[in-house]
Amino acid sequence: MAFLSFKKMNKIQNVIPDIEKRLFKFRFKDGRFEPKFFNSYKTLWRYLATHKPNDAYYSISTFINKEIADKENNPKVIYTDNIIDIDDTTKYNVKKVVELFDKHIEYILQTSKNSIQIKIIGINKNNILNLLKENKIDFCESTFRNNKYVARLPLSINKGFQTKFLNKNLEGFEGIPLSKIKEEKQKHEFFFKFLRQRVSGIRKNDRSVLYYKSDILNLSKVRFL
Repeated sequence: MAFLSFKKMNKIQNVIPDIEKRLFKFRFKDGRFEPKFFNSYKTLWRYLATHKPNDAYYSISTFINKEIADKENNPKVIYTDNIIDIDDTTKYNVKKVVELFDKHIEYILQTSKNSIQIKIIGINKNNILNLLKENKIDFCESTFRNNKYVARLPLSINKGFQTKFLNKNLEGFEGIPLSKIKEEKQKHEFFFKFLRQRVSGIRKNDRSVLYYKSDILNLSKVRFL
């Protein structure tokens, strides 16, 4: 984790309100995860500077009781941010989101070379979902299904990548070429159609795991079918 300056921490304060009610998660180089709460931005800054985690996340939810939120299966959520998570995407796909929610965007964060997270304010979660689907935008729906979902901590390091805020012109973000996306999508669809055909004759009670080597997809295993 790169050392975060107070100037950068001030930017984080602007986009993560109620920090004392948020759950943070950190992943270290040994693969270990650590959940933690902070009572001020200053203590968060000191933790990042001292421990330098490999990945840093914060919950999109605020909790009514921060002391037990990470110990209960269903902590009481009092507020949830709307984060649109878009992984391995084209710039064209992200532009559609920006145009659609223009006046409701609080920030656009580039989380890896080809991935984006966008925080939306002033629109109901269900309305956001409907608009994304109606406009055929590719996004990660898991963000909207789980109140415990975590987002990348702005301006932190993600596996060596310096996460950064983008303007609405997406200056500096290239994404995956549209032609590449279409090509890979066609290959994926063909492969799984072929796989479904091959396993259609498997007995219902057969619980073996099927394994296919493929030049198209680098799969180590296929789930129970």
